[in-house]
This record gives sequence, C-alpha cells and structure tokens, in this order.
Amino acid sequence: QHAQQAQQPRSHVYRTTVWITLDQVYSGDEHVIRLQTPTGTPMVKIDIPKGIHDGAQMRYDKIVDGASLIVEFRTHPHLKFERKLNDLYSNQSISVLDLIVGGTFEFTTLSGKTLEVSVPPKTQPFMSMKLAGYGLPIMSTSHYGDQIILLKPFIPDTIDERITNSILLSRNQ
Repeated sequence: QHAQQAQQPRSHVYRTTVWITLDQVYSGDEHVIRLQTPTGTPMVKIDIPKGIHDGAQMRYDKIVDGASLIVEFRTHPHLKFERKLNDLYSNQSISVLDLIVGGTFEFTTLSGKTLEVSVPPKTQPFMSMKLAGYGLPIMSTSHYGDQIILLKPFIPDTIDERITNSILLSRNQ
C-alpha cells in the first residue's frame, strides 16, 4: 500500500496573492482569479472567508486539473478603519464642550449600521470608547471583534458667550 502511494504523481500546487478590501473581509465574498497553467489561463472562483487575516494563506484543493491553489490574502488599507486582529479602530472628532457636558454623535460601522454613541459628561480627551461586537467577524465562529473609537477633541469655532462667562466666573472664585 505504501509503494502505491509513492508512484502516484504529485498534484501541482499553484500560488497567488489576492488583494481584498476590509469590506470583503467583513462580509466574505467570492473572488475570480485568472491562473496561468500549462494548459492555458482558466478563470477560477474562490470564496474569501469572513474575517480572514492580512497575510493569511488558504488552500483550495482540486481547483484546476486536480491541482491545488494556495492563496495569500492581503488587505488594502481603509480610510476610516484600522484593523488590529478582529478589532477595528477609528478616530472620532468631538467638541471639547461635548467632552465636558456630555453629548452624542452618530457613528457608522464597517457594516454600514449607524449607531448613536453617548459620551458621558467629564470624559477625558483621547479616551477610547468600545462598541462590543461591531468589529470584524472572527473566522470559523459566529463572534465578532469590537469597534474602538478614539475621541479626538476640537475647539468649536463659535462658543456661546454664556459658556465662556460661566467658565471665567468659576475660575475667579
């Protein structure tokens, strides 16, 4: 039995790199690849696994002529979201007044869902807020990472005189 296995020709393995978007990592997707083989350039369709990590490799067996395909997945940078494992990080501009007195802002997740996020009064600048379960899917599970929002303060162009007067009053007491 051992000798029989050794006589079988080893099937060929093709390798390629596929660049995908963070949205494709989130939702999973299909991708068409044109392979260069000795018999031509067939088009093959592969599934992109949800939550695949940048640089991860997947093996697809019996793709063309009984050969296997090893695909390295690379992820394009995203303008709004930075990935760390299954968590997503984003910056959010927020008025220093909202940090002081509290407030809300709308945040749109990678999945396109818009959430109303509450900032409690007396929140420190550059604090992070966590939206649990709004990150990337964790491969081969039904779980998701988290969305982390870094609060970046700005001073509004116009500030109500009553606010500046009350700040000045409290400083002089």
